[in-house]
Amino acid sequence: MNNKENISETFNYCYEDKFDIEDDEQRKILINTEIDEWIIDTVVYAILRYNQMDKGKPIENRKPIYIYINSPGGDVISGLGLISAIKNSITPVYTVNMALAASMAFHIFIAGHKRFAMPYSVFLCHEGQIFTFGSTSKVKEQIDFESNELGKEIKNYVIAQTKIDEQLYDKKYKTEWYFMSQTAKELGVTDCIIGTDCVMDDILPGAPEAIYAQNEG
Repeated sequence: MNNKENISETFNYCYEDKFDIEDDEQRKILINTEIDEWIIDTVVYAILRYNQMDKGKPIENRKPIYIYINSPGGDVISGLGLISAIKNSITPVYTVNMALAASMAFHIFIAGHKRFAMPYSVFLCHEGQIFTFGSTSKVKEQIDFESNELGKEIKNYVIAQTKIDEQLYDKKYKTEWYFMSQTAKELGVTDCIIGTDCVMDDILPGAPEAIYAQNEG
């Protein structure tokens, strides 16, 4: 089995849609499951790989990476690893909410360099849940870390990536804060609503870069 077959085998188990992640011309990635440690081995690896392929090219000559999201969220640490990869990717990464971007998937979505949502896409922003076990002192240390240091980092990240200010964040984050695409656009969570601000072709690989430039205005 050659190296490409090995890579394809690694990716296929979590991509029910059968997107070909080895299609270097298309650069399509589908996240349609819970966020877990697999995301580092697959999606983060793909972003690193495409950046390696593009090394030395100016940004304007790089083909964007498309991440299509339909996920209830999941592991915070793995999700933050993907967010770091997206934010530091020189090759543009575009995120698309196909149906649901909840919890950690919401945070991944707002990392996109450009963000798109279907007209009836749903978003969920909340503080998440902690699952831990061990001695009382170890559990307390984890809770302190996740509610203080990690919580502050996530709060600052959301405020920086959107139009959500600190007052609104503090009011809403401890609730199950659901909203749809129009509200997401007003909050600066998404840039474009498909069918209103752009057309379906604009979220498909190979769409003219001029279209994206127009949407920025």
